[in-house]
Amino acid sequence: MRVVRRWRGCSRCWIARCARRHLAAKLSNVVGTRLATPSDAGAVAATISEGFQTYRAWAPSDWTPPVVGEGDQERFAGALARPDVWFLVAQSDGTVIAHVALSLSTREDPG
Repeated sequence: MRVVRRWRGCSRCWIARCARRHLAAKLSNVVGTRLATPSDAGAVAATISEGFQTYRAWAPSDWTPPVVGEGDQERFAGALARPDVWFLVAQSDGTVIAHVALSLSTREDPG
């Protein structure tokens, strides 16, 4: 015997709930995540640079974003190889579009 559970909300709630579930399923096919590797350093540098550019929308008019230079890619590759760094990249159509990183501490003064 099969038991069917009914949604106790209004029909709009049911439709919204169903739509969210289907949207989440579609997005999971569009954007994927994976652990980063040192070879992702260039893409990480690009997403950092792009991210800082978006600050212009709300930052003071005399503010300029930091420049991500060539040496930074080597530094990022080194960080990506460290066992104490957890680094995840998001991809869409094989292109890195975002990232998140966690580590226990900072090894150098960012100042």
